[in-house]
Amino acid sequence: MNTASNSSANKTRHPILFAAGALALGVALYVSWAAWWAHRNLVTLDVRNMEVRLVVKKIAAQTWEDIFVHKDVQGKVTLKVKNMPLEQVLRLVGDQTFARSSLIFPLYSTHDSLLALRKSLRGEVDPATHGWTNLQSRALMGGGFGGMMMGRGMPGQMTAQTPNQLVSLNLFSKDVDFAALAFNRYAQARVVPEDGTSATVSLIVKQATVPKAVSQLAKAANRKWAKVYALQGGPGGPGGFQVVGGRDANGPRAGFGGPDMTDEQREIARKQRETLEAELRAALPADERLKLEQAQAERDRQMQELASMTDEQRRDRMMQMSGGAIDKMARDRIMNSTPEQRAQMDQRMKQMRGSGQGGGPGSGPRRGPQ
Repeated sequence: MNTASNSSANKTRHPILFAAGALALGVALYVSWAAWWAHRNLVTLDVRNMEVRLVVKKIAAQTWEDIFVHKDVQGKVTLKVKNMPLEQVLRLVGDQTFARSSLIFPLYSTHDSLLALRKSLRGEVDPATHGWTNLQSRALMGGGFGGMMMGRGMPGQMTAQTPNQLVSLNLFSKDVDFAALAFNRYAQARVVPEDGTSATVSLIVKQATVPKAVSQLAKAANRKWAKVYALQGGPGGPGGFQVVGGRDANGPRAGFGGPDMTDEQREIARKQRETLEAELRAALPADERLKLEQAQAERDRQMQELASMTDEQRRDRMMQMSGGAIDKMARDRIMNSTPEQRAQMDQRMKQMRGSGQGGGPGSGPRRGPQ
């Protein structure tokens, strides 16, 4: 009797166990798929006139990335994208909300300091009084429009970094501020050291991905690191372009908060800039330095050609140099915005050009003469 009863109970449990196992397997497969999809940082979204923070929340849920929106960033967003890279999506969101999208790699010491960074990015506290003065620093420029045509651009800007970009750097007995500049320039990664990070670092980075390279730097500086995305207000907001840790290869100049200089001061600044440029180039391996010099020579040649062209010829050539990127950006903008939003963006761009602030929303300030 007991044997028959046990046999009956076992038969009843087997389907239940099988169903539970199948459910657990299904959940595990879904989690694995979601993690793989998030790792690719691809976004599929269809929203119309949705508040920017709700849109960012949906994007963060798909990518599992930390994305912080400054309190000054306001507006509605219209998007219809499928499997679009996160960086491009955030640029479109930035266009519609007159914000600047950026990718930041902070070097921090404690969980509390990381919390202060997050609050700073949201505009809840002043970064200068909460250990993140460098968050308001102007990163070293990566070559202006000509640099962007050759695959370079503004450090930390969404269009600058490619997912599979590899970094090679040789840093010997350099302070962290210099290392951050080198990463900004050559890795197109905006590395932001927490206040008080004063280590001297030596490391050789050989064909490493940007996160792995930043990890090496953090370890050498005895700091932790993180990867965060941010949507911030226009020029002058947190993450704006000023001076990095007291060092700036561009020097102070009008339009960026720098004081008017005498001819003697300008000459001193020029020599300091040239010295720092030479130090930065020395941080590259010989083969990478050669590639950089060849790319610079090609940019110079292209700029000379552009200078001798008519406006129409120059426009056509720049479209060719962009490899269709400008056309794609324009198409993305039209497809992912309402007519009212496009009118607002056009009006904002006219205002910015009239005030001398340079390019449109989401872009960094123009690079002055070198």
